[in-house]
Amino acid sequence: MFGFLNLALIRDFFLFGEFIRFSLNQEDCRKKWLAAVQEAQRLQRELEKANQNIIVLDAKLNHARRLLDKEKKKRLEAENNSTALVRNFNIFVCFSKHTVNRQSVPMHVLNIGHFEMFVKKTRVLQSC
Repeated sequence: MFGFLNLALIRDFFLFGEFIRFSLNQEDCRKKWLAAVQEAQRLQRELEKANQNIIVLDAKLNHARRLLDKEKKKRLEAENNSTALVRNFNIFVCFSKHTVNRQSVPMHVLNIGHFEMFVKKTRVLQSC
C-alpha cells in the first residue's frame, strides 16, 4: 500500500509540475495575446488615419480636376476666339483688297454680321 501511495505522490508531484508549467505557458500566451490585440488596435488606428488621408486627397484631386476642366474650357474658348479673330482679320484684309481693286462697299456692310454675309454673297475669299 505504501508503494502505491508513493506512486500516487510521485504522479501527483509530476502532474503538479506539469500544471505549473502549463500555467506559466498560459501566462505567456495571455501576454502574447494582449500584445497582438494592442497591435491590432494600433493598426486599426493607422488604417483609419490612412482612410481619412485618402478622403482628403481624393477631395483635393476632384477639386484639381474641376479646376483643370474649367481651365480647358476657358482655353478652348480663347482658342476659338483667337481663330475667329484671325479669320475675321483675313476676311477684312481680303475684303479691303477687293474693295480697293473693284468696287466700293456700302456703309452697312461695315457691321460684322453684314460684313460676313457680304463676304459669303460676293465670294470675296475665293478671289483672294
